[in-house]
Amino acid sequence: MQIGFTNSYADTIRASAYAKLDFPGTYYLAFRDLPQLIETFAPIR
Repeated sequence: MQIGFTNSYADTIRASAYAKLDFPGTYYLAFRDLPQLIETFAPIR
């Protein structure tokens, strides 16, 4: 079974709804913890 991928940024309705959310300056939070997560769960061996 193959699951399709939908690009939310290409969906104008979703993009419009997201643009109306009031979370300024929080985009970086999605990436803030990535280095620690990668080091913890996928260390270079």
